[in-house]
Amino acid sequence: MTNSRDKGNRFERHIANTLKEAFGVNLRRTPLSGGWAEDHPDTAGDIVNTDPEADWPYSIECKNSESWRLESLFTDNHKWFDDWWKQTLDECPDGKIPVLIFTRNYCPTFVATNNKVAMWVGGIDRIYIEEHDVVIYEFDTWIEMELTLRKDGDDV
Repeated sequence: MTNSRDKGNRFERHIANTLKEAFGVNLRRTPLSGGWAEDHPDTAGDIVNTDPEADWPYSIECKNSESWRLESLFTDNHKWFDDWWKQTLDECPDGKIPVLIFTRNYCPTFVATNNKVAMWVGGIDRIYIEEHDVVIYEFDTWIEMELTLRKDGDDV
């Protein structure tokens, strides 16, 4: 049986490496996950930027859990998302964009954010959750969109 902590750690390392490769920023899993950030107020979330010169506007929370279903977002049964999004917002420092990255076995990885610039970019599949003013994208789509916004000079 897979240890859930190991599963979460592997997911965080995978996300950090994927984002590092995509954005060219030195990112890594926060030591001891998000708990380390309590003693390091310049960091927050599960992924930390280790390059003080790099522009990294995001505070990232990662979840790899079997306890959710995307279709539940269309019902009143989405406490899992409410709880995860609240944690993402609570741990996000001022001036950073809160980003929740989540997945489960045999499912794509998704990103939830309230980034106002990215929220209404046209031609991109997304789910809007009015209750939280949040948009959910597939992970790869979010990366492509953010890279395009950066290249075009839009503030992310």
